[in-house]
This record gives sequence, C-alpha cells and structure tokens, in this order.
Amino acid sequence: MQRVHVAATIAIVFLGSFIGCNGGGGLGPNGTITGKVTLDGKVPPAGILIQFIGNELSTNAELSSNDGSFAIDYVPVGSYQVMLTPVTTSGTGSSENMDPESAMKMASGEDGNSGNPNAFDDQGIIPRKYTDISTSGVSFDVKEGDNEFTLDMKD
Repeated sequence: MQRVHVAATIAIVFLGSFIGCNGGGGLGPNGTITGKVTLDGKVPPAGILIQFIGNELSTNAELSSNDGSFAIDYVPVGSYQVMLTPVTTSGTGSSENMDPESAMKMASGEDGNSGNPNAFDDQGIIPRKYTDISTSGVSFDVKEGDNEFTLDMKD
C-alpha cells in the first residue's frame, strides 16, 4: 500500500511540473514570435537586436546576419512596442543590449571609442526612428501560439 502512495505522489509531482513548464514559466498564455527584419528589402548588417517592449515585460533577439530572421519563444500574450538597437560585446564576450542613447553614442564613436561599423551610423544602417521606442511607430500584438512578424525598415 505504501508503494502505491509513493508512486501516486511521484506521478502527481511530475505531472504538476510538466504543466507548469508548459505554461512558459507560469506567466500565463504565451506565444512564439518568428520573423524577419529587412532594410529597404535587403538584409541588415550583423549586430542588431530586435526588442519587443510591453507594459510589464520585454524580450529581445539578435537578428541572423544571413537573412535578418529571428525567433523568440515563450513571449507572454499582449501588446508590444518594437525597436532596434545594436548588440555590443561585453568584456566577457557575451552580447548585451544598450539603451538607445548609449547605443547611438557607441555607434558614432561619441563615447570615446572608435564606433561600431556593424551597428548604425549617419548613413542610416538602422534608420534612427527605429532605435527609439517613442519614434519607431512599430507595435505588435502577441497571441497565444505561433506569431509571424515582418518589418521592412524604410529610411
């Protein structure tokens, strides 16, 4: 009899943990965003981060340098503003994103460094309007399940 209770308890714990993981970490309904970003129909340079910024949560992904595609899993359902920033490499070699003002200074060399040719510059590799949440004008509603997002940036 004792073995039946132990087995039943293990089964319930396993099932409960599986259901919890299936819900995206307990954040409620979520979706997956896959998409592509282009600049006037062409692949943008490497080193660009797309950011989905919601009221309570935000998430981001680095664009593929081959075709400008990206994928983000477990994004909570809701409305998001979209912006792009350069990806920088920290001293540890890991990628991190920057606030738009710091990113602009880094890309142009105003921060005392030589600038980042893979980010954006005065020639508009990333048009400046897309680097600020207040001027990008791009928003996206994530629904439960699969979501497709396409952005062709225009100068």
